Amino acid sequence: MLKAYFDDSGTHQQSEITSVAGFIGDIDAWSVFDGQWKPLLVAPDGTKLSEFKMYDCVHGEKEFSAPCWNFADRLALTGKLVDVIAETNIMAIGSSVVRKHFDPLLAHEWFRHKAPHAYYLCFQYCIQAAVNWTRRYNGQFGKDERVALVFDEQGTFGKISYDLYLDYKNSERWGDQLVSISFASSKDFSPLQASDLLAYGTNDLTLNKYYPNIRRPDFPIGRVFDRMMEGQIARAGGIYDDEALLGLVKDMIEHETALLEKEKQG
Repeated sequence: MLKAYFDDSGTHQQSEITSVAGFIGDIDAWSVFDGQWKPLLVAPDGTKLSEFKMYDCVHGEKEFSAPCWNFADRLALTGKLVDVIAETNIMAIGSSVVRKHFDPLLAHEWFRHKAPHAYYLCFQYCIQAAVNWTRRYNGQFGKDERVALVFDEQGTFGKISYDLYLDYKNSERWGDQLVSISFASSKDFSPLQASDLLAYGTNDLTLNKYYPNIRRPDFPIGRVFDRMMEGQIARAGGIYDDEALLGLVKDMIEHETALLEKEKQG
């Protein structure tokens, strides 16, 4: 079985960009990853960290606050964790939605019913990408694996996300490759901490592309992120901006029309 872990960034109402990102790999790869990741979660004073949270590390908050942590320490730890990711045989998957292009669509009841929040577009993209990667993996290695999805635990989006997953699980196009979905704490699963790092970086770089004048944090996340993606990690990503959303809505309308015609003929 393959496992894919995902986390989100920028889901709050004021966010300009909403992102969901994570990694997919086989059980052996994740076992190696876990053994290399956890020993690094130690503060400069020797205190064991409960988990790695990218936002806290970038901004020096909570377990990464001064005086125990300084800028160089936080950057060094992130670099070591990026090395672990780059050396593990996993693939990165990520998606972002530009909210100024997405939110006006919510004025239409039909669209709002399909995607009540930008998170759900990213969520569905990641499911589709995970299934597609599973099929390529099986074709390349002559296997018949399926994928289990693990998302960071959700209070706001959990119920609808699970219902969306069931739609995919029960569909002819996607269901044969899906095993299960679960929502878990990143404190319990180190791959979710890596996904948190990727989701933060994905959101940050997308924000920089569409809002270059917004003040960036002092932490050089862009260079760290680029180094990670230049390693052995393949990429599968998608950005929903105005052009992409227009195409998506067109496809959705065509799909709905085709279903109605099929029902009439049936």
